[in-house]
Amino acid sequence: MVPQTTVKLILLGLATALALAPTAGCTRALGTYERGVCGNGEAEPDYGEQCDDGNHLSGDGCTPDCQLEIPPGCGNGVLEPIEDCDDGNRAAGDGCDPDCRIEYTMGCGDGWVDPGEECDDGNHLPGDGCTPDCRIN
Repeated sequence: MVPQTTVKLILLGLATALALAPTAGCTRALGTYERGVCGNGEAEPDYGEQCDDGNHLSGDGCTPDCQLEIPPGCGNGVLEPIEDCDDGNRAAGDGCDPDCRIEYTMGCGDGWVDPGEECDDGNHLPGDGCTPDCRIN
């Protein structure tokens, strides 16, 4: 016969596991990993996720349904805590995308002088010595 204390500990452990199991983000703590579950800490584009920060909180850059949050002040020229950049506009192709995330491009504007470029200052801004098409002006 199993001692009563052991049975209580097993039941307590089972109750704790059952209480945690349905909560998003706790799957790793239980030693399992569920693919395609928003909140598991793994961004899975195949399941429609743009991000997955392991929680279901708003205001941290990733929405509760695993989509990138557009910062409220994005495009105002002031770098907010959840912005990677803010160049004062919501235009794409200038190094800072419309969601205030850094744009990584290859070629002109990437900060490296590639074949066919005279210069590359890492942006597409005119009047700074290197034209938007990577020519010296």
